[in-house]
Amino acid sequence: MRVLGPFDLLKIQYEQNLGVTDEECFRSLVESAPVGIFFNDAEGQCMYTNPRWREIVGICYEEGLGHGWRDAIAPEDRESVFTEWRQCVEQGRKFSREFRFRRPNGEVRWVHGRAIPLRSADGVVQGYVGTNEDITERKQLELGLRAQLRLATLHAEIGVALNSGNSLRSILQECATFLVKYLDVGLFRLWTLNEAEQTLELQASAGLSTHSNEPHGRIPVGQLTIGLIAQERRPHLTNDILP
Repeated sequence: MRVLGPFDLLKIQYEQNLGVTDEECFRSLVESAPVGIFFNDAEGQCMYTNPRWREIVGICYEEGLGHGWRDAIAPEDRESVFTEWRQCVEQGRKFSREFRFRRPNGEVRWVHGRAIPLRSADGVVQGYVGTNEDITERKQLELGLRAQLRLATLHAEIGVALNSGNSLRSILQECATFLVKYLDVGLFRLWTLNEAEQTLELQASAGLSTHSNEPHGRIPVGQLTIGLIAQERRPHLTNDILP
């Protein structure tokens, strides 16, 4: 009894859908396809990837075999993508999802991954054939448009707040809330300088902490990080939470 390999099963699928019966023509079609093509066995392990797939992902043929392709998925997406893939394999159903690969050089490529089960005449799943379409440019455009929309909405919201007629402190608090909301800021605080007392007075706070009372409600100039910034009158860049 002959065991069918990945190219055999792929060829059967293409014969059924495209009428391609010539072996050389079929191999040429797969190897030169403008999308990434992969074949996984019935257990979900990768047995073949075409050149375009390896170009998109940035790894060699051997590295993508088995479950090696999993390690190439961006850490942010890896667990959820692999879990969904395993569920599709266990249930013998189609897979379709957008996710990110992270190349060895750190470059991120967005793909739309699709896969369908290959079944025998009696309905038994013999493997999966799928494609990875590089959608990086489209995703970058979408993200850029979303960023523009957020900035436009932020500008409008702040404009309304500035013309609300409320007290200065109330306006500043509203603006702080909008900045956190639309710029994905973890924490925003705004102090004003009481020159007579040389003290920074907290006027607005939004995000991780919204307390405007002590110990950070009033900070003497020169004390804590924010106080030193006021004293030196120079910007300070840090990943730490101030003050």
